[in-house]
Amino acid sequence: MNVLVCFKAVPDLDSLHEQDWRSGDGSRPETRFVKTIINPLDESALELALKLRDNNGDIGLTAMTIGDEKADAILKTLLALRFDEVKRLSVSSAPLFNPEAVAAVVAEQAGGNYDLIIMGGQSADGANGATPLLVAEKLGWPCLTEVSALELNGGLITVESQCDDGCLRLEAKPPLVLAIGNAPSTYLRVPTLKDRMSLGKRPVEILALNDVSESGSKLTPLTLTVDDHSRSAEIIDGGAAEKAAVIWRDHVQPWLGKRRR
Repeated sequence: MNVLVCFKAVPDLDSLHEQDWRSGDGSRPETRFVKTIINPLDESALELALKLRDNNGDIGLTAMTIGDEKADAILKTLLALRFDEVKRLSVSSAPLFNPEAVAAVVAEQAGGNYDLIIMGGQSADGANGATPLLVAEKLGWPCLTEVSALELNGGLITVESQCDDGCLRLEAKPPLVLAIGNAPSTYLRVPTLKDRMSLGKRPVEILALNDVSESGSKLTPLTLTVDDHSRSAEIIDGGAAEKAAVIWRDHVQPWLGKRRR
């Protein structure tokens, strides 16, 4: 079985200071100095693929991303983790809000070569949640979403999928697209120094793309803002009984009154 894992290298936006989000011209914040990380849900996808091979053996693993050279260090790490092949589709800027274009590129690269495509349900920056579904539509494959675990049983893929009422356990026959959700304990493992020195030096396959866009589907963000999470505070003087009385009179009773209406 050949498995393609698609991931996205994204800036660690949590490390940005609040002021970094407020650019004067309303454009996107400057992230060139921010550490590049694997999109969290894609990290789960990569680790689940490795666990799938750990438990079954004869599985070919390929990792692919769309982006610039900032993703190369991650790809070298994946080589050290014994991915058979890694690919970077080179573009000058990642198409954050263009899932149709990304899906078209993934489907073109994957067509006829893989039995299983695994990717995160959405990225931390675009957060559209549409790319796995569009890849499946373009390939004519089934797509299972919110996947938290998977295993291979004979010729079938058994997956656990999170839903509102709990967890579904499903069996499906490849080819499949799996969109990974909040999978537990799926941080990407760390390669040994020996594997980094030997396997991590293998070449990364870089494919040039002139553009990643489809007619009528390219969207450009006009502004980016930070949500205001500040809260008001009130200092209550007095002893414990006095404070409790004030909290009851001024806060709890009015809230209960609104609930009863």
